[in-house]
Amino acid sequence: MRKYGSSKDAFFAIGIQLISECGYQNLSVSQLCKAANASNGSFFHHFGSKPRFTGELYLNVLESYQDALVQVVKETSSAKAVISELISTHISWVIENIDEASFLLSHPSTDALETVKDEIKQLNTQFQSNMSPWYQEQCDKQTITPLPLEVFYFQLIGPAQIICRNWLSNPDSTHPKIHQEHLINCAIKALTTGCNVKVATP
Repeated sequence: MRKYGSSKDAFFAIGIQLISECGYQNLSVSQLCKAANASNGSFFHHFGSKPRFTGELYLNVLESYQDALVQVVKETSSAKAVISELISTHISWVIENIDEASFLLSHPSTDALETVKDEIKQLNTQFQSNMSPWYQEQCDKQTITPLPLEVFYFQLIGPAQIICRNWLSNPDSTHPKIHQEHLINCAIKALTTGCNVKVATP
């Protein structure tokens, strides 16, 4: 579970929990403030409205998820190793942050996202900027299939997202870890050049 520290983050922590329990539409500001042991004035000072709170919560969770993936390309270099670790990290992040992952993958309401649309764009631009040097290096080395970065990312993470989303909505379905090695091998074969070698995962 992600750790929250500041007084503002306290609203995020309890908000994630309550949205998981009762859903965004059923969550009221008074319920949130009571659970956070905070005043309505404090809530409106920080966020101004429920949609803005939910939008900022989405940004908070998205940044946490993206930071975990960016860390992979900072610590690992080879194409196959990064692809393997990115998929493993995605699955591990979902498993370790179930409430946050459910919130992120289900997407909050349109009115909430509208309040932070510029910030989401900035965050995604920064994410691409952080991933791009590694990606460009691999393209230059001809170790990966040359694709637009967005397409490469969706091809890489998309199947794991589908499996994780299915597991989150139906816990009786196959655990994502069971599929992890297959997802990695398929991604390596699809996205790297001249690779037919099976890669084992931890």
